[in-house]
Amino acid sequence: MFLTPSRPAFLSSTGESQVFLECEGRKSHAERRPGTVAFAKKLYRASPKTGKRLSLRKISAALADAGHLNERGHPFNQRSIKVMVEG
Repeated sequence: MFLTPSRPAFLSSTGESQVFLECEGRKSHAERRPGTVAFAKKLYRASPKTGKRLSLRKISAALADAGHLNERGHPFNQRSIKVMVEG
C-alpha cells in the first residue's frame, strides 16, 4: 500500500508506461494455438440433428487424431478442453 502513491511519480520521472509493470503470466490456449481452440469449439457445439454435444474426452481424442497435441505431445486433458471451449 505504501508504494501505490509513489509509482505514478516514478513512472512520470522515468517516462515509462505502467504496462511494463504488470506481469502477463501464462499465455492462454487461444493465444498459443488459435486453430486448436477454434476446432475444439466447433466440436463442442451441439449437433443440429440430435441437440447433443460431444464429451470433452471425445473432443480430446478428435483433436489428437487431427494432430492437435499439447506441448508434451500428448492429447489434451479434458480440463484443458473445458478451458478452451468456455474461455
